[in-house]
Amino acid sequence: ASEKMGGVCGLPTKSPRINAEQSQIKYSTLEEKYPAGAMSVYFGSQTGTARGFAELLASFCRRAGFEVKVIDLGDFQPEQLVLSRLAIFLVATYGEGDPTDNALRFYEWLCNTEGSIPDTYLSNVSFAVFGLGNSTYVNYNQMGKRCDEKLEKLGGQRIFPLACGDDSCTLEEDFEAWKTKIVEFLAKKYAPIDDPPIEIHPKAHLAF
Repeated sequence: ASEKMGGVCGLPTKSPRINAEQSQIKYSTLEEKYPAGAMSVYFGSQTGTARGFAELLASFCRRAGFEVKVIDLGDFQPEQLVLSRLAIFLVATYGEGDPTDNALRFYEWLCNTEGSIPDTYLSNVSFAVFGLGNSTYVNYNQMGKRCDEKLEKLGGQRIFPLACGDDSCTLEEDFEAWKTKIVEFLAKKYAPIDDPPIEIHPKAHLAF
């Protein structure tokens, strides 16, 4: 039988029963499968390229021992980000230095124009940014640069230098070089072991 709903906002009036033993077993299994811990990969994409890169990065990080969640910036929630230990952003610049449509709300929040977000809000979050832009435009990779700057301004800890991919010539090569370096770096930092868990050098076919 379904539980009767009540209380505030239709939340259950009774606390759910939690089997501590089963929870511990599940937690231990996750630790064994993902010894490097949790990671969030956010993407801001207009044509799908940043999304494809985010999914590809996530697949390599999972093989390196991370429990990865890929998040569309259109679904961005500040509370979710502040609880992230490690957050990687792949953000495209659209038009003359603008955020993509799905990243607009995130960018407006990040700018903190009203000063309502304390500058220590993201102090427990380590982050890295890969920007996708086109050097034929004046405001080349502006979204990536601003995202990197403003995450730090809200207290985020930059764990890897900002990288910028150039869609006018070498975007896929730029992403491949960055992916190889950052996965190696993160694997060594969060899951140091004697033998590397995966071979991350072979170039995957990128067609998005």
